[in-house]
Amino acid sequence: MNRTESSSPLDPEEEMKKDAVKYFGFQPKRDSASDARNALLVVAALVATVTFDKGTDVPGNIRNGTARIIFIIANSIAFSASMSIVEYLTTGFPFKTEIYISLSSVCFAYGSGVSNHIEGVREYVLLFISLLLPFFASKVSRVKAWLH
Repeated sequence: MNRTESSSPLDPEEEMKKDAVKYFGFQPKRDSASDARNALLVVAALVATVTFDKGTDVPGNIRNGTARIIFIIANSIAFSASMSIVEYLTTGFPFKTEIYISLSSVCFAYGSGVSNHIEGVREYVLLFISLLLPFFASKVSRVKAWLH
């Protein structure tokens, strides 16, 4: 019986070479929900860290004009989405109140820092919408899941 006719799975190195995305992606039979949650928390925390830094200190080459507005909106959506993921994944954790206060405080600090780079009412409205968009999207998806 040759290797191709064998019913045994490929060894990990061969499987990785065959399809690295599938190999490193989440696999329910291999990965636990806890492992997935931990990985998502790390990614969300990294995204929140980077977007917080760049949101409160906009890069010098985009300080004016439309590019600045687009940057602030995109960065704010990414920040808010990552904070929403952290909030969602920490549901049921001990110290939930403290976690929620911390997340809310970081969001407030982000909004305060970004407001230094905003001019005019229209930009404040866009910032407000971009910060709330991921939270509303997660609530809508939860309601849709509940209805089905």
